[in-house]
Amino acid sequence: MSCASCQCRLPPSDALPTSIQTQELREFLRSHSILADPSRYESEIASSTTALMHYDSEIQRLEGSIRTLKADRQKLQEYIDGCRAASAPIRRLAPEILCEIFGYITNPTPSIYSMRDSEVLGSLGTLAKRDLLQLSQVCTLWHALIMGTPALWSEIGVIGIYWSGEHLKVLKACLERGKHCLLTMTLNLFDIDSKHLQPLMELLVHHCHRWLRLTLVIEPSRLGIFQAFKGRLHSLQEFSLALSTWTEGGLASTDVFEDAPRLTQFHFTTSPWISDLPRLPWGQLRSFTCTDTGTYRFLDIMRNLAPNTTFTLHSHSFNPYEDPPHLPPITSQISSFSLEMPVRDVQYSMQVLGGLLDCLTLPRLRQLSVDGQGANIWPADQFESLSMRSSFHNTLHSLDLEGIHIAEDELLRSLASLASLESLAIADQPAISVNGKIKKINLITNSLLLRLTWTPNSSDVCPIPRLTRLSCITRFKFNPRVFRDFLASRVALNGAPFEISIRATKPLYTDAAESESGKQKAAVMKRLQPMIIAGDLRMISESIPVPSEEFY
Repeated sequence: MSCASCQCRLPPSDALPTSIQTQELREFLRSHSILADPSRYESEIASSTTALMHYDSEIQRLEGSIRTLKADRQKLQEYIDGCRAASAPIRRLAPEILCEIFGYITNPTPSIYSMRDSEVLGSLGTLAKRDLLQLSQVCTLWHALIMGTPALWSEIGVIGIYWSGEHLKVLKACLERGKHCLLTMTLNLFDIDSKHLQPLMELLVHHCHRWLRLTLVIEPSRLGIFQAFKGRLHSLQEFSLALSTWTEGGLASTDVFEDAPRLTQFHFTTSPWISDLPRLPWGQLRSFTCTDTGTYRFLDIMRNLAPNTTFTLHSHSFNPYEDPPHLPPITSQISSFSLEMPVRDVQYSMQVLGGLLDCLTLPRLRQLSVDGQGANIWPADQFESLSMRSSFHNTLHSLDLEGIHIAEDELLRSLASLASLESLAIADQPAISVNGKIKKINLITNSLLLRLTWTPNSSDVCPIPRLTRLSCITRFKFNPRVFRDFLASRVALNGAPFEISIRATKPLYTDAAESESGKQKAAVMKRLQPMIIAGDLRMISESIPVPSEEFY
């Protein structure tokens, strides 16, 4: 017989047991009785086995039909997908735009200072740009674009601890695909096997004239191998050097980077056991970033930097278990100084920062930024002395204290002599624990805003009279009208537009607190809207994330 719905061939219907037969068999099996007539079930077994064979045969036939149907459907689906792809918008993109997209998809370069990341960066797949190679298999156009666009092969990372002969072959192919394009190179040669180092350097020396940016991690004793590169670093503009070892290895005699005519940015990370630097073209450097882990070597660096240089110091050298060192007087001609320092002990960090400000004279400084992780470490007396010694009333145009806990009176005292200051950044700091009680530090209040407001015909001297830009992180513990009046007074004093960046502190715990902060900001912005429309105010965006509330 055949199924009425699908026409498949089925065994006779009488081959199936009735519900009564099934129930009788179950009851007998539960009773554990002995059959009186075994032949009854033997005949049913024989007839049912034949029916089972019919079922198996039909199932196999139907499964074959289903496989055929699935294969046919897959062909049809692939054809439909191809039809859709033929009219896809991406096929109408210009090759230049496609290459721009490919550039965002390629393997990112992880941090060379993380062992987990360095293992990823050191893999053959990352070096070969596996993602790009996979994209190149999509179609002949994509293959031609990827293989024929040198800029897509311009970022290369070498992690020596994972280096092998296979890596060298892949590196050679990548360098050749980059043709004459300038390169961003990451070379972590720390612990590279000596047998791999020489072949690697022999390959790189033929391409070092293309280096635009170089990040190098190496033992000082091996830095001499770069002498073969001397006079070839024609394009190098940015150089990051990280040294970590117990011996210095004659750094002061290394002059290969001194002969880099376009080098203007240098980033240096040192260890407590290294006091020297390789020879550098000090006169042409315009930006120097130093991560100092225990040497105070940065003072000599500041002395050597040319006028109009930006200097950034990430200092980890302050040990609260040792007395702060007495620092010799230093005069530096830098134009911008950014200091980031960890705070493990507030009182000690204030002494260190005060000692640093005491030893410095910065007669050309235009920008100053100090980040103390929101701690109360501001040495107002030492800053006043530095300001007077360096003539900040004539030179300092920008002061960023968003990372410092500072009281209102201390802030105004520090601002009192800064007659040329045009840009100020301040913040309400994270909550702190005082004698077991949580205290929030609010600097931006009605009191501060009123004291910074310019009043015509007043006998009081207006603080920072040239202020035209304010950046603040706040809990909005002030009246929106007072804030507007402060801004309006500055517009009246110096003309429009006044630039303002206002960001809310990020609450640590509750969504309700964040919602309340949003409402407070909305109220302030509503009050400022007429000034924005009139062109008196210009809102500026800040890319730096706002820290969450925390206790320390």
